[in-house]
Amino acid sequence: MKQSSFFVILTARLYFKIGRSVRRLSLLFVLITPIAVPAQDYTYTVKNNKIAITKYTGSDSAVTIPNAINGYLVTSIGTDAFRLCTNLTSIAVPNSITNIGDYSFQQCTSLTDVTIGNGVTRIGRFAFNWCPRLTNITIPDNITTIDDYAFRYCANLTNVTIPDSVSKVGDGAFTLCYGLVRVEIGNGVTSIGSDVFHECTNLTSVTFGNGVTNISSGAFRHCFDLANITIPNSVTYIGDSAFSNCLSLAGVYFKGNIPVLGSSNVFPSSTNTIFYYLPGTAGWGSIFGGRPTVLWNPKIQTGDVDFGVRSNKFGFKISGTNDFTVMVEACTNLADGVWVPVETNTLTDGSAQFSDPAWINYPNRYYRISMPQ
Repeated sequence: MKQSSFFVILTARLYFKIGRSVRRLSLLFVLITPIAVPAQDYTYTVKNNKIAITKYTGSDSAVTIPNAINGYLVTSIGTDAFRLCTNLTSIAVPNSITNIGDYSFQQCTSLTDVTIGNGVTRIGRFAFNWCPRLTNITIPDNITTIDDYAFRYCANLTNVTIPDSVSKVGDGAFTLCYGLVRVEIGNGVTSIGSDVFHECTNLTSVTFGNGVTNISSGAFRHCFDLANITIPNSVTYIGDSAFSNCLSLAGVYFKGNIPVLGSSNVFPSSTNTIFYYLPGTAGWGSIFGGRPTVLWNPKIQTGDVDFGVRSNKFGFKISGTNDFTVMVEACTNLADGVWVPVETNTLTDGSAQFSDPAWINYPNRYYRISMPQ
């Protein structure tokens, strides 16, 4: 369908006097106003030669949004644009789009797959709220903001990786994502909003980036299956009820100094939780948040008879406090500093044996032990 054009012409006549003569001057004003115009399966507005989609009117189940319509670049998906498109199963957002607006895909109840182009910098409030069948979504490296409740009640979403480019994860962004199992939070995120992962009842693994300073109230409330979590040394504050009713929480591993707690109610119902802290960190006593603390200090026994190559395996013994959980990581180039988890061990009777049959596949292989992720 051809694009329609719209403009208003206003004229005005001015009279002015030069000496004894009265002259008339006509002025022409052209006011150009962006309006909604249909094109194929979309209505949209045009402003500054850029298109914002205001409504999807088609019926296709798999939709690829075009980069351009009638020669104009598509740069935005507007508020409510695909809301209640219950037939929609997959959506591909092109690189030209920078903004996914508020409520844009809310209650697309059949939506399972979303591919987001590299140009998007913001995912708006409630953008994918109530998309219970959504299982796969890409979050590209250019996104800086995941706004409040953006993925609320995406009940089948299982894994989320938040890239380093993201600085804000809004309140309730992934609340009620019951199927969520694994979350990786990039280094750019400085604050975890209130109730971000509230009632992610199957969440078992959370990896924080090194930029997080604040974990807000209720952030992991009712995450029943979360058993262990490692808090980076950047965190200075944990809000009220942040880990309320995390009934399986056995170990919280702190890499830095003791953080400030928003109240005495940060870890209620965590009756079996133990807090672990590293040597050389400050502020720790015997009790924190109502639960006992333990110094985490396992060591690799380099002088032990089990250290080195044994039966085509490289191994060593780890000793420390009984029941400590220890992750062994490996690296092939110390200059790159890329460490990969190899094995997780629990110290039984104060020790555990590690062995790596894959060591022979690398020209160099370095090892270290760390707190579990």
